[in-house]
Formats: sequence, structure tokens, C-alpha cells
Amino acid sequence: WLVFGSRTGADDVPTATVWSSPDALHWTAAPLAGTGPGAALAAAHYRSATVVVGSTGSGANQQAAAWLSTADGTPFVAQEVTPSDGPSRMTLVTAGALGTFAAGTVDGRFALWGSSNGRRWTELSGAEKVVAASPGARIDALLAVGDFVYAAGSVQDGPGTDAAVWATANGFDWHLVTSAATSFTGPGSRVIYSLAPLGSGLVAVGAISQGTGWVPASWISPDGESWSLPSVDFPSVPHPQR
Repeated sequence: WLVFGSRTGADDVPTATVWSSPDALHWTAAPLAGTGPGAALAAAHYRSATVVVGSTGSGANQQAAAWLSTADGTPFVAQEVTPSDGPSRMTLVTAGALGTFAAGTVDGRFALWGSSNGRRWTELSGAEKVVAASPGARIDALLAVGDFVYAAGSVQDGPGTDAAVWATANGFDWHLVTSAATSFTGPGSRVIYSLAPLGSGLVAVGAISQGTGWVPASWISPDGESWSLPSVDFPSVPHPQR
């Protein structure tokens, strides 16, 4: 068992930390490689490797960071991340057949990084431009499935938002999934917060704003390109009186 986060010392400086346990009952904490302020914000496992992303440094000196353990039980080692022009951090990560991918921010703007093996990370400027082409684009989820990588979140639509999914089949050429427009738009704002495999397809979960507030919602897809209309059939969601 592994849990990642940050641990604040007596000097109030947070350190990126991994907690490990053989039984989920007894835990041991160890700092990730590197010294000084740091935070571990997301992790992904692929085959025998585990990659962790976050940041090191603070304030204007904060930089995106990644750590890699190549096999279960081996130490996490800090990896090379191309320095950013401004404070940066990685907040999402996924790993799969196309490599490892992380999303976060650089100087307040959306940023996306890629690595073929989790060791050397570079910004994917082309993918960033595709996402930024949609006004108010926000990424809240990343998922690698088979030979594809997906990002999901929302885009601005007037005063509200529409749910949105972006996809790539090679890791470099990304596109907004426009074929799902009728599923991701409609009355009320919509947003996707998470993606997960569902059989041979995908499931997206998020929320839709209704007259009484936000309610949970889900969408399913057989291929990442065509998506169902949203379902709000959750126990906590009141159904309109008929």
C-alpha cells in the first residue's frame, strides 16, 4: 500500500512524502527524493512502475516535479522536468502504453507534460494550444486507456460551462471530442471531474447544475468519441414530481 502527500515539519516547511504499508494497518513515512519544500499531489501505476508528481520549492521558485519507482519496493527517485518560466506544479498524472502524462499549471495557466517512460518530462505545447483554444478550458481528469489518453473537464459556454473531453492517439496530437457536443451541453452548467475504464469503454463522472443546485452526473462511452446523454440517477438526486 502506498499513499502520497506532504508532511509539514516543526519549521512549517512541507516535504513531499510517501507512506507505505504491507497491510494498510502499520505505516512508515519517508520523504521523496530531494530536500526543501515540496508536495506530492498525484500518482499513477503502470506495469511495475509508479510515478508521482507534484512540486518542489515555494512561491516564485516553485517548480513542477516528478518522482519514479521502477518496481515495487524500490526507492522513488526525482526525475528531470524541463524548468518552467514561472511557478509551476503538476496536479494530475496518468500512465499507459503511450507513456506518462501530467497536467497542472505554469504561472497560473494550464500546462500539460509528457514523458515516454516517466524519466524525462517536457511540456506539450501543441496539446496546450489545443486545450487553450476552447474559452475557459479546465482539465480535472487524465486517463490513459489502451492506445489512447484522455483529458476531461469543462469549457466556458456563456455564463456557464459545458463538459468537455480531449483525446490523443499518439500523445502529441490532441483534439477536442466535438462528436459529444449534444451529450456535454444542455440546460445548466456541466463539468467532468473524473474518468475511469468501464469494460472496453469509459465512464465520466461530474456534475450538472439544476435549479436547486449541483447534482452528480455520469456519462458512458464505448470508444471515447461517442458519449451517452448524462445520467443523474443517483440516490441523493431528487427526481422531479410528475
